[in-house]
Amino acid sequence: VDFGAGSFPAHDIGGDYYDFFTLSSGKIGIIVADIVGKGIPAGLFMAMLKSTLHTNILPYDSPQKALEKINKILFNDSVINKFVPAIYAILDPTTLELKYCNAGHEPGLILRKNKISILDSVGFPLGGYEEADYEEKSLILEDRDTVLLYTDGLVEARGNRNSSFGINRLKTLLRETI
Repeated sequence: VDFGAGSFPAHDIGGDYYDFFTLSSGKIGIIVADIVGKGIPAGLFMAMLKSTLHTNILPYDSPQKALEKINKILFNDSVINKFVPAIYAILDPTTLELKYCNAGHEPGLILRKNKISILDSVGFPLGGYEEADYEEKSLILEDRDTVLLYTDGLVEARGNRNSSFGINRLKTLLRETI
């Protein structure tokens, strides 16, 4: 399994966040989140979210249970008063099972044998509704699969013609690049 990541904020500091971390079980947690807003306030909220995640998420082998826990913490937090779209996945490096759960975020994509599928679980953004439900799904990765988790900044990026990059162009780029 190879990992790659990049972040190019619209301003010097942004509210997008990604992280890879080892869970208590030895599995790999992968999160992509996007605080609503830009600049220093979004960056500060994201730093607080990172601290909350690292303090509370490591014992959970279920993205659903982890997001339920983080959601309740954020909902009751008086400082982080914004919704947090996020997608959280857990990869078992021995079985290649990828469990994933979406909290109002852009869905992930998987490229398998030149066909792109959407990682289509549903859930409300973190911190928005105390009793939010999160749908957990899973799949077994196969040789040469590519999984892409991204924020809305990628598909909403504007080009020379002032049109957004869009999901269809992203899918084409993914096919052509891999």
